[in-house]
Amino acid sequence: MSKKPIQLGVEKVKSLLANKKFKEAFEEYEHLFKLYPFERSLSSLKKEIFIFLEKENKEKISQAIKEVILLNEKKEYTKSLQILKNFYKIAPNHKKLNNLIKKTQLLFNDELKRKKEIFEKSVSKEFIATENLSSEEFLRLIINFKKKYGTNKVANSYIEKVKSEYIYKRIEKYQELLQTNKFELIEQLLNSLKKISDSNVKIIEIEKEIKKRKYDLQVLNLKESIYEAEKNIETLLKLKKFKKAYIASKELLRMDNKNKNAQDLYLKSKLKLQKLSNNETIQLIINDLPELKENFKNNPQKFLII
Repeated sequence: MSKKPIQLGVEKVKSLLANKKFKEAFEEYEHLFKLYPFERSLSSLKKEIFIFLEKENKEKISQAIKEVILLNEKKEYTKSLQILKNFYKIAPNHKKLNNLIKKTQLLFNDELKRKKEIFEKSVSKEFIATENLSSEEFLRLIINFKKKYGTNKVANSYIEKVKSEYIYKRIEKYQELLQTNKFELIEQLLNSLKKISDSNVKIIEIEKEIKKRKYDLQVLNLKESIYEAEKNIETLLKLKKFKKAYIASKELLRMDNKNKNAQDLYLKSKLKLQKLSNNETIQLIINDLPELKENFKNNPQKFLII
Protein backbone atom coordinates (compact mmCIF):
# COMPACT_ATOMS: atom_id res chain seq x y z
CA MET A 1 0.00 0.00 0.00
CA SER A 2 1.53 3.32 -1.14
CA LYS A 3 2.01 6.17 1.36
CA LYS A 4 0.02 9.36 1.19
CA PRO A 5 1.82 12.60 0.08
CA ILE A 6 1.43 14.06 3.58
CA GLN A 7 3.15 11.02 5.13
CA LEU A 8 6.01 11.26 2.65
CA GLY A 9 6.37 14.96 3.45
CA VAL A 10 6.52 14.36 7.21
CA GLU A 11 9.14 11.64 6.75
CA LYS A 12 11.20 14.02 4.59
CA VAL A 13 11.11 16.72 7.30
CA LYS A 14 12.20 14.22 9.98
CA SER A 15 15.03 12.99 7.75
CA LEU A 16 16.25 16.56 7.26
CA LEU A 17 16.11 17.18 11.03
CA ALA A 18 18.13 14.00 11.68
CA ASN A 19 20.78 15.32 9.30
CA LYS A 20 20.68 18.76 11.05
CA LYS A 21 19.43 20.49 7.92
CA PHE A 22 17.13 22.73 9.94
CA LYS A 23 16.53 25.43 7.35
CA GLU A 24 15.47 22.91 4.68
CA ALA A 25 13.33 21.05 7.24
CA PHE A 26 11.45 24.21 8.20
CA GLU A 27 10.94 25.20 4.53
CA GLU A 28 9.54 21.72 3.80
CA TYR A 29 7.21 22.03 6.81
CA GLU A 30 5.90 25.39 5.59
CA HIS A 31 5.26 23.88 2.15
CA LEU A 32 3.25 21.03 3.72
CA PHE A 33 1.30 23.44 5.94
CA LYS A 34 0.18 25.44 2.89
CA LEU A 35 -1.07 22.25 1.25
CA TYR A 36 -2.63 20.72 4.39
CA PRO A 37 -3.43 23.55 6.83
CA PHE A 38 -5.83 21.42 8.89
CA GLU A 39 -3.62 18.33 9.18
CA ARG A 40 -3.16 17.60 12.94
CA SER A 41 0.10 15.72 12.50
CA LEU A 42 1.77 18.92 11.28
CA SER A 43 1.19 20.56 14.67
CA SER A 44 3.29 17.95 16.44
CA LEU A 45 5.85 18.13 13.63
CA LYS A 46 6.27 21.87 14.21
CA LYS A 47 6.94 21.25 17.93
CA GLU A 48 9.48 18.61 17.00
CA ILE A 49 11.29 21.07 14.71
CA PHE A 50 11.52 23.68 17.48
CA ILE A 51 12.80 21.09 19.97
CA PHE A 52 15.56 20.20 17.52
CA LEU A 53 16.36 23.89 16.93
CA GLU A 54 16.47 24.67 20.65
CA LYS A 55 18.79 21.74 21.29
CA GLU A 56 21.01 22.71 18.36
CA ASN A 57 21.14 26.37 19.48
CA LYS A 58 22.09 25.32 23.02
CA GLU A 59 24.97 23.31 21.64
CA LYS A 60 26.07 26.17 19.34
CA ILE A 61 25.83 28.76 22.13
CA SER A 62 27.76 26.50 24.49
CA GLN A 63 30.48 26.11 21.86
CA ALA A 64 30.48 29.87 21.14
CA ILE A 65 30.90 30.68 24.84
CA LYS A 66 33.95 28.40 25.03
CA GLU A 67 35.39 30.06 21.90
CA VAL A 68 34.82 33.56 23.30
CA ILE A 69 36.50 32.70 26.61
CA LEU A 70 39.59 31.56 24.69
CA LEU A 71 39.54 34.70 22.52
CA ASN A 72 39.23 36.91 25.60
CA GLU A 73 42.31 35.26 27.07
CA LYS A 74 44.15 36.32 23.90
CA LYS A 75 42.61 39.84 24.25
CA GLU A 76 40.86 39.46 20.88
CA TYR A 77 37.79 41.27 22.15
CA THR A 78 36.58 42.57 18.77
CA LYS A 79 36.21 38.99 17.46
CA SER A 80 34.55 37.96 20.71
CA LEU A 81 31.95 40.73 20.52
CA GLN A 82 31.13 39.89 16.91
CA ILE A 83 30.48 36.22 17.79
CA LEU A 84 28.39 37.18 20.82
CA LYS A 85 26.40 39.70 18.78
CA ASN A 86 25.41 36.99 16.28
CA PHE A 87 24.26 34.60 19.01
CA TYR A 88 22.42 37.34 20.88
CA LYS A 89 20.08 37.57 17.87
CA ILE A 90 19.26 33.87 18.29
CA ALA A 91 18.92 33.86 22.08
CA PRO A 92 18.48 37.41 23.51
CA ASN A 93 17.34 36.07 26.89
CA HIS A 94 20.20 33.61 27.41
CA LYS A 95 21.53 34.60 30.85
CA LYS A 96 25.05 33.19 30.52
CA LEU A 97 25.41 34.73 27.05
CA ASN A 98 24.28 38.17 28.25
CA ASN A 99 26.67 38.10 31.21
CA LEU A 100 29.54 37.22 28.90
CA ILE A 101 28.59 40.08 26.54
CA LYS A 102 28.74 42.59 29.43
CA LYS A 103 32.04 41.20 30.68
CA THR A 104 33.62 41.20 27.20
CA GLN A 105 32.45 44.77 26.53
CA LEU A 106 34.10 45.95 29.76
CA LEU A 107 37.30 44.12 28.87
CA PHE A 108 37.21 45.68 25.39
CA ASN A 109 36.74 49.19 26.83
CA ASP A 110 39.59 48.73 29.33
CA GLU A 111 41.90 47.42 26.62
CA LEU A 112 41.00 50.28 24.29
CA LYS A 113 41.66 52.79 27.07
CA ARG A 114 45.03 51.15 27.80
CA LYS A 115 46.02 51.23 24.11
CA LYS A 116 44.99 54.88 23.88
CA GLU A 117 47.12 55.82 26.88
CA ILE A 118 50.16 53.96 25.50
CA PHE A 119 49.68 55.48 22.05
CA GLU A 120 49.15 59.02 23.31
CA LYS A 121 52.25 58.77 25.47
CA SER A 122 54.34 57.63 22.49
CA VAL A 123 53.15 60.36 20.08
CA SER A 124 52.47 63.28 22.44
CA LYS A 125 55.96 64.69 21.80
CA GLU A 126 54.87 65.34 18.18
CA PHE A 127 52.25 67.81 19.44
CA ILE A 128 54.16 69.87 21.99
CA ALA A 129 53.22 73.61 22.08
CA THR A 130 50.90 73.31 19.07
CA GLU A 131 49.05 76.46 20.19
CA ASN A 132 52.03 78.47 18.92
CA LEU A 133 51.58 77.08 15.41
CA SER A 134 49.50 78.84 12.78
CA SER A 135 46.42 77.02 11.48
CA GLU A 136 48.27 76.15 8.26
CA GLU A 137 51.26 74.73 10.15
CA PHE A 138 49.03 72.71 12.46
CA LEU A 139 47.03 71.37 9.51
CA ARG A 140 50.24 70.16 7.80
CA LEU A 141 51.20 68.40 11.04
CA ILE A 142 47.82 66.64 11.13
CA ILE A 143 48.05 65.56 7.47
CA ASN A 144 51.51 64.06 8.01
CA PHE A 145 50.32 62.31 11.17
CA LYS A 146 47.38 60.75 9.30
CA LYS A 147 49.66 59.57 6.51
CA LYS A 148 51.86 57.90 9.09
CA TYR A 149 49.10 56.05 10.97
CA GLY A 150 46.47 55.60 8.24
CA THR A 151 43.12 54.23 9.41
CA ASN A 152 44.31 53.28 12.91
CA LYS A 153 41.24 53.89 15.11
CA VAL A 154 43.23 54.79 18.20
CA ALA A 155 45.30 57.27 16.17
CA ASN A 156 42.20 58.84 14.62
CA SER A 157 40.56 59.17 18.04
CA TYR A 158 43.69 60.84 19.40
CA ILE A 159 43.95 63.25 16.48
CA GLU A 160 40.37 64.42 17.03
CA LYS A 161 41.25 65.12 20.65
CA VAL A 162 44.37 67.08 19.61
CA LYS A 163 42.39 69.10 17.05
CA SER A 164 39.79 70.09 19.65
CA GLU A 165 42.49 71.12 22.12
CA TYR A 166 44.23 73.25 19.48
CA ILE A 167 41.00 75.00 18.48
CA TYR A 168 40.10 75.79 22.11
CA LYS A 169 43.59 77.17 22.79
CA ARG A 170 43.50 79.37 19.66
CA ILE A 171 40.08 80.70 20.62
CA GLU A 172 41.38 81.46 24.11
CA LYS A 173 44.40 83.24 22.60
CA TYR A 174 42.22 85.50 20.44
CA GLN A 175 39.51 86.06 23.06
CA GLU A 176 40.13 89.82 23.05
CA LEU A 177 39.61 90.00 19.27
CA LEU A 178 36.44 87.92 19.51
CA GLN A 179 34.91 90.48 21.88
CA THR A 180 35.32 93.30 19.33
CA ASN A 181 33.36 94.28 16.22
CA LYS A 182 36.27 93.55 13.90
CA PHE A 183 34.11 91.07 12.03
CA GLU A 184 36.40 90.64 9.02
CA LEU A 185 39.36 89.59 11.19
CA ILE A 186 37.13 87.32 13.29
CA GLU A 187 35.80 85.66 10.13
CA GLN A 188 39.36 85.03 8.91
CA LEU A 189 40.25 83.40 12.24
CA LEU A 190 37.16 81.17 12.28
CA ASN A 191 37.60 80.13 8.64
CA SER A 192 41.17 79.07 9.34
CA LEU A 193 40.01 76.99 12.33
CA LYS A 194 37.16 75.44 10.32
CA LYS A 195 39.75 74.01 7.92
CA ILE A 196 40.90 71.91 10.88
CA SER A 197 37.38 70.95 12.02
CA ASP A 198 34.23 72.42 10.48
CA SER A 199 31.99 70.63 12.99
CA ASN A 200 33.68 71.91 16.16
CA VAL A 201 30.98 72.90 18.68
CA LYS A 202 32.89 75.94 19.98
CA ILE A 203 33.35 77.38 16.47
CA ILE A 204 29.63 76.92 15.73
CA GLU A 205 28.71 78.69 19.01
CA ILE A 206 31.00 81.64 18.24
CA GLU A 207 29.64 81.97 14.70
CA LYS A 208 26.10 82.19 16.06
CA GLU A 209 27.18 84.79 18.62
CA ILE A 210 29.00 86.89 15.98
CA LYS A 211 26.02 86.72 13.62
CA LYS A 212 23.74 88.03 16.38
CA ARG A 213 26.21 90.76 17.31
CA LYS A 214 26.47 91.93 13.68
CA TYR A 215 22.69 92.06 13.43
CA ASP A 216 22.37 94.02 16.69
CA LEU A 217 25.02 96.48 15.49
CA GLN A 218 23.23 96.95 12.17
CA VAL A 219 19.96 97.65 14.03
CA LEU A 220 21.75 100.12 16.31
CA ASN A 221 23.39 101.90 13.37
CA LEU A 222 20.04 102.09 11.59
CA LYS A 223 18.40 103.57 14.69
CA GLU A 224 21.18 106.16 14.98
CA SER A 225 20.89 107.01 11.27
CA ILE A 226 17.13 107.42 11.60
CA TYR A 227 17.52 109.65 14.66
CA GLU A 228 20.07 111.87 12.86
CA ALA A 229 17.86 112.03 9.78
CA GLU A 230 14.83 113.07 11.85
CA LYS A 231 16.81 115.88 13.49
CA ASN A 232 18.10 117.02 10.08
CA ILE A 233 14.58 117.15 8.61
CA GLU A 234 13.28 119.11 11.60
CA THR A 235 16.12 121.63 11.10
CA LEU A 236 15.34 121.96 7.36
CA LEU A 237 11.67 122.64 8.15
CA LYS A 238 12.68 125.37 10.64
CA LEU A 239 14.88 126.91 7.93
CA LYS A 240 11.91 126.67 5.52
CA LYS A 241 13.89 124.47 3.14
CA PHE A 242 10.78 122.44 2.40
CA LYS A 243 11.94 120.75 -0.78
CA LYS A 244 15.07 119.36 0.89
CA ALA A 245 13.00 118.36 3.93
CA TYR A 246 10.52 116.56 1.64
CA ILE A 247 13.29 114.62 -0.19
CA ALA A 248 14.99 113.71 3.11
CA SER A 249 11.74 112.53 4.74
CA LYS A 250 10.94 110.41 1.67
CA GLU A 251 14.37 108.70 1.98
CA LEU A 252 13.80 108.24 5.73
CA LEU A 253 10.53 106.41 5.05
CA ARG A 254 12.36 104.15 2.59
CA MET A 255 14.70 103.19 5.46
CA ASP A 256 11.87 102.62 7.95
CA ASN A 257 8.35 102.81 6.49
CA LYS A 258 6.71 101.98 9.85
CA ASN A 259 8.36 104.89 11.68
CA LYS A 260 5.50 107.11 12.95
CA ASN A 261 7.73 110.17 13.36
CA ALA A 262 9.08 109.74 9.82
CA GLN A 263 5.51 109.54 8.47
CA ASP A 264 4.58 112.76 10.29
CA LEU A 265 7.68 114.59 8.99
CA TYR A 266 6.96 113.38 5.44
CA LEU A 267 3.35 114.66 5.53
CA LYS A 268 4.40 117.95 7.17
CA SER A 269 7.16 118.66 4.61
CA LYS A 270 4.86 117.64 1.72
CA LEU A 271 2.11 120.03 2.84
CA LYS A 272 4.63 122.83 3.38
CA LEU A 273 6.08 122.27 -0.10
CA GLN A 274 2.61 122.21 -1.69
CA LYS A 275 1.66 125.44 0.13
CA LEU A 276 4.92 127.05 -0.97
CA SER A 277 4.27 126.02 -4.57
CA ASN A 278 0.75 127.44 -4.46
CA ASN A 279 2.00 130.74 -2.98
CA GLU A 280 4.72 131.00 -5.62
CA THR A 281 2.17 130.40 -8.40
CA ILE A 282 -0.16 133.09 -6.99
CA GLN A 283 2.73 135.52 -6.70
CA LEU A 284 3.70 134.91 -10.32
CA ILE A 285 0.15 135.69 -11.40
CA ILE A 286 0.14 138.92 -9.31
CA ASN A 287 3.48 139.94 -10.82
CA ASP A 288 2.21 139.31 -14.34
CA LEU A 289 -1.17 141.07 -13.77
CA PRO A 290 -0.20 144.55 -15.18
CA GLU A 291 1.15 142.97 -18.32
CA LEU A 292 -1.94 140.78 -18.67
CA LYS A 293 -4.22 143.82 -18.34
CA GLU A 294 -2.29 145.63 -21.07
CA ASN A 295 -2.48 142.59 -23.38
CA PHE A 296 -6.24 142.28 -22.76
CA LYS A 297 -6.73 145.96 -23.60
CA ASN A 298 -4.78 145.66 -26.85
CA ASN A 299 -5.89 142.16 -27.89
CA PRO A 300 -9.22 141.24 -26.16
CA GLN A 301 -9.97 138.60 -28.86
CA LYS A 302 -7.10 136.42 -27.52
CA PHE A 303 -8.77 136.04 -24.09
CA LEU A 304 -11.64 133.79 -23.10
CA ILE A 305 -14.20 135.48 -20.81
CA ILE A 306 -15.65 133.06 -18.21
